[in-house]
Amino acid sequence: GKWDMQASGRGGTILQPSVDYYNAHRRDYSSCVFFTDGYCDVDFKIHGDNMWIITSDGQRQRYPGKTIYIGHQKQN
Repeated sequence: GKWDMQASGRGGTILQPSVDYYNAHRRDYSSCVFFTDGYCDVDFKIHGDNMWIITSDGQRQRYPGKTIYIGHQKQN
């Protein structure tokens, strides 16, 4: 089909629903891992171990838990 819509907003992912789910079920999981570009609100409490994997062009900020930034790869 043809895309006949217009995108707007872009960015600012809302993670609160996934954090709420993890907090409510944290005894069922050993940790929570976020794969993201980091353009999101991090003003929440997460109860348990968590890790952030941030894309190479992602937002650098303080994230709750451990953070890994993916480096840029050289193109051949």
